[in-house]
Amino acid sequence: MRILGISAFGHDSAACIVDRGRLMAAVEEERFSGIKHDGAFPLRAARWCCQEAAPDGVDAVAFYHQVGPGTGRRLAHFVRHLPASLAFLKDSGGQVGGWAQMASWGAGKTARRLGWERSIPMRRIEHHRAHAADAVVGATSERCAVLVIDGMGEWLTTSLSLAEGASLRRLEQVAFPHSLGLFWETITHFLGFRAHGDEYKIMGLAAHGAPEFLDEFRRMIPLTDAGLFRLDLSWFSHHTGRGALGSPRFTRAFGAPRTPGAALTDRDRAVAASAQARLEEVVLALARTLHRATGCRQLALGGGVALNSAVNGRLLAEGPFDSIVVPPAPHDAGAAVGAARALWCDRSGAPWHGSGEAYPLYGGPCPGSTSEPGGLGERGLEEAARRLASGEVIGWCEGPLEFGPRALGHRSILADPRSMASRGRVNDRIKGREEFRPLAPAVLGRAASHIFYLPHESPRMSFAVPVRHRWRERIPAVVHADGSARVQTVHPETSPRFHALIERFERWTGVPVLLNTSLNVAGQTMARSTADALRAYREGRLDALFVDGRLIETRRPANAEAVLGQ
Repeated sequence: MRILGISAFGHDSAACIVDRGRLMAAVEEERFSGIKHDGAFPLRAARWCCQEAAPDGVDAVAFYHQVGPGTGRRLAHFVRHLPASLAFLKDSGGQVGGWAQMASWGAGKTARRLGWERSIPMRRIEHHRAHAADAVVGATSERCAVLVIDGMGEWLTTSLSLAEGASLRRLEQVAFPHSLGLFWETITHFLGFRAHGDEYKIMGLAAHGAPEFLDEFRRMIPLTDAGLFRLDLSWFSHHTGRGALGSPRFTRAFGAPRTPGAALTDRDRAVAASAQARLEEVVLALARTLHRATGCRQLALGGGVALNSAVNGRLLAEGPFDSIVVPPAPHDAGAAVGAARALWCDRSGAPWHGSGEAYPLYGGPCPGSTSEPGGLGERGLEEAARRLASGEVIGWCEGPLEFGPRALGHRSILADPRSMASRGRVNDRIKGREEFRPLAPAVLGRAASHIFYLPHESPRMSFAVPVRHRWRERIPAVVHADGSARVQTVHPETSPRFHALIERFERWTGVPVLLNTSLNVAGQTMARSTADALRAYREGRLDALFVDGRLIETRRPANAEAVLGQ
């Protein structure tokens, strides 16, 4: 049974094909449109997935949102807060917003948009159920706890579930307006950044401040006797339709919101640090509640808050679970996969967990033609490693595209982690990023535990964990202000060429780590094709670009001798 999964009309739209429970193709619409966090119907993404993995057609369509759950409460809330609540029905451009489009979408509209001759049956999947199904695909235990935290689905914002064999049972839940995702959106707005795009910047900024306002944030988000949480709504405005900058009480406590683009202050850093600290405390409490209810040894995380790798790292270090799995796209893009997987499990009676094998790291398009290859072939690996060891910054584009927001060595900008000059150049001159944002390490799996306090694999760059002290001076370019790093473990089974490149770099330098960030420059989406990679190479003024292990372009001749003493 081949199922087309779709998420659309919110943010980070995506499409996928699940064939008999296994993910065959998955890609976000932004990779084709070039619009970051594109929320439109994923027309090009769906067409590519069908052409790639279901050329003979699909048997069903799964959509990541239902109409019924929460509709009455949503309408009652809307009426209670008129006229300000009219904003709920509109998008940022003042047009009819995503919720109305989600509610009216159906099989006929899907068929017409995709040019099908006939409608294919479409099944709507509850939003948090889709997130949970996506999260648990990578689980290795048939009995797995599932924690989903996001802004809001139909009405839920947090759900605690148990996946056991062929069943997924909801144990506890929290509903709008009590939302950790919307709390984080408030902090993002208040600090002058964009919601649905810049939330991760708050996590990076937090490491540069002290949690001076933690008591205020604890009053803002108290825990309940049941081990859940509520928001003290006197601090917030998101539930009224008046935006997400916080209430007058919020600004009395913390001052005026930061103007976008203004210099960051100690106040801004302290707000970020305090918000991050409270988020970690609340998520830890939720995890402990879920563990008490299930006794499970493994936890699966879903929803946009699961992109907060510092929260995940603290769960790993202090939480009650032996292991934690996070999908590559726990936000709404991954809910397309979850919707399709949920439909498959419901119809087939298959177990919800996928033993980790049903969710490949890379599921998108390959680069395409390399036009005028440098002709180095496998020798390109050695050439790339030599250039990296000498201090060059290169573009690395190979094989199927990553699904989700993290570059995992198939669409990456790579540099030497031993040099802070690499970090400064990538952040400032190439990527145009704020100086407070960290850059991540890709490490050979066999060496990860020797360099980082990492108790298990992190193939999807999901956990920020401490760097061991003896390594902090050896790889300073990938060590954050708090001594942590968001680690990607790399193995030959999942990414053989990228693994081979890091091995060759290790031979040159003695360091089995590369600095790894996404192959794009400011304002662009991650490169999909060779043409995209060439644009990032030229606009970012990278030193060289390799596509499928071949040198495509370079600004300087090959270095005969690498500079190893950095």
